[in-house]
Amino acid sequence: VEVTDIAKNSMAAQFGLVKGDIITGVNREDVKDLSDLKKKLGKVEGKIYAIRINRDGATLYITLR
Repeated sequence: VEVTDIAKNSMAAQFGLVKGDIITGVNREDVKDLSDLKKKLGKVEGKIYAIRINRDGATLYITLR
């Protein structure tokens, strides 16, 4: 899922995502599309997120508690 815009105070802003990042996973599960991403974020227990992204060809992991 490509990040195309970052709203102020949004979850994406809290994660430190930037325009052009591609979200490829949430908590070790691959993300297929926006609907899948929303579903995976909604089912996270304890609200600890580990997001896998691709930024400029590099794989990065971002964790938010």
